[in-house]
Amino acid sequence: MNISITGTLGSGKSSVCAVLEKHGYSTISNGVLFREIAKEKGITVVELNELAKTDKSIDKMLDDRSIRLGKERENTIFDSRMGWHFIPDSFKVFLFANMNEAARRVYAADRISEAYQSELDAKADLIKRQLLEKERFFSLYGVDYLDLHNYDLVIESTSASPEQVAEKILETLAEYHKDKQTMLLNPTSIYPSETASAITKEELEKAMEGGLSEPIQIGLIQNNFCVLKGDCRLLSSILKKETFLSVNYQKAAEGNLPDSDLLEKFETLGEFTYKIRPEADAPAIFC
Repeated sequence: MNISITGTLGSGKSSVCAVLEKHGYSTISNGVLFREIAKEKGITVVELNELAKTDKSIDKMLDDRSIRLGKERENTIFDSRMGWHFIPDSFKVFLFANMNEAARRVYAADRISEAYQSELDAKADLIKRQLLEKERFFSLYGVDYLDLHNYDLVIESTSASPEQVAEKILETLAEYHKDKQTMLLNPTSIYPSETASAITKEELEKAMEGGLSEPIQIGLIQNNFCVLKGDCRLLSSILKKETFLSVNYQKAAEGNLPDSDLLEKFETLGEFTYKIRPEADAPAIFC
């Protein structure tokens, strides 16, 4: 079965694809297809990029080629923002890292074409580019590739290695059932609800022993991942230092962001510190 993989900037897609290739997959990226088209036209990639700004047929050539290859190939990874859309029979994976970690990675990479002055500068640019891509692809295709419900597997790479992410992709693919989404987040990227203050010692002990194994319910509150149901399960996952936590996800949700007192109490209980505090004005990237 083919895999289409997309995600946010700085999420580590290329590194994950490299690991998957060791398991018998080949990778086709939009960059590869773009270079092929440039060669066929007898021009450079830079020249083709300039042409694509005004000639919409270039995008269509890329799309048509992806559709054709999706039908012809097997055991192929399509590393493409819109691969999930043009290859509907693929196993659709969305990979993301929180923007602070993505900015750290991009800034550390010191890419010549993206010479940032600081991680904060890199973060601002990544957010801007992400929102522009979201608008561009919606304009072209009428779909939002950042709608997480489009994917069979949504997985967070913030605190995970490419090997760990690839392993989970293969595990989930082996158990794949159409129309059943798997979402795996790092537990320290999820904020508790007000009911977290009522967690009892007995409930936590039960959760730590595996007595609460059902996925927790989360939603976007002011564009932050927050618990709707399952604070105790979240806390036990954090205490166990799990890399991934399976969650059930809904889009926009009602509720308030946790205040600083609740966050500090939850951090004390979980013996950790959130890398990012929830932001009331977080950029509306996911939906």
